[in-house]
Amino acid sequence: MVDNIPHIFILDLDGTIIGDCSYQCEIFNIQNILIKNKINGINDCNKSLKECYQSCSKLIRPDFKYFMNNMSAIYPNCLFFIYTASEKSWAFKEIAIIEKENNIKFNRPLFTRENCIKGSDGGMYKSVEKVLPAILKSAKINKIKNIKTIIKPKIFIIDNNPTFIDYTDNLLICPTYDYIKFNNLWDLIPDNYSDIKELKNYISSLISEKKAHANKGKKDKIMEKTHKWLYKKYKMINKINSKYENDIFWKNLTNIIIKNKIAIFNKKNIVMIRKLL
Repeated sequence: MVDNIPHIFILDLDGTIIGDCSYQCEIFNIQNILIKNKINGINDCNKSLKECYQSCSKLIRPDFKYFMNNMSAIYPNCLFFIYTASEKSWAFKEIAIIEKENNIKFNRPLFTRENCIKGSDGGMYKSVEKVLPAILKSAKINKIKNIKTIIKPKIFIIDNNPTFIDYTDNLLICPTYDYIKFNNLWDLIPDNYSDIKELKNYISSLISEKKAHANKGKKDKIMEKTHKWLYKKYKMINKINSKYENDIFWKNLTNIIIKNKIAIFNKKNIVMIRKLL
């Protein structure tokens, strides 16, 4: 039975597997307001989110599926768990879309903000010890004697931030991937938004945060201001995204693991991987 102990990949989401999903999170919030107030437009939000997470959109970090496929090939019974500090309902929705649009599947349970630990500084921290019982149960190996000791060298954690408070010898901190998939949020907002107080207030907050443009005044002036705003927004986002156009983190990591025939993820091998990346 010990020979069949799986390799376990514990993966962060934002900045690791995907880029900056702030606009997609806003779509989710708008959708929830529409649902709450029984307003049409829910399907448009779903369609927009679906398009955002297709591989061609680049919101999904390049070659992530290549990584998953190759790890599954060299570690036949490996498991992939998501551990994100994102809010649960949004994370569940987002991950379901990612899986469907990219034909991949993560193991359950999914670990989210409620599985994190709030630090004295207000930050959210992650703990393998906290989620390991659920992982071992999911893998059906929780009843094996000394399983925590046996499984440790087979755990590989990948995160773009040093948020883990334990199992740090198993942690690879990757470069942050902050590619932005912009959405013009006005495309999803109904014309009668001003009649819905909650939606009107939410749009005001989007405008103040510069995630949406002001939409008041004469029609021709609105069009002029809208095009100027969108031009500046796209110019800024394109400049940011240019940093990530040639991101090859997942491809390089995969090839390093394969070439060096890495079977255990201890401190020595993690250090080696860092140097080779």
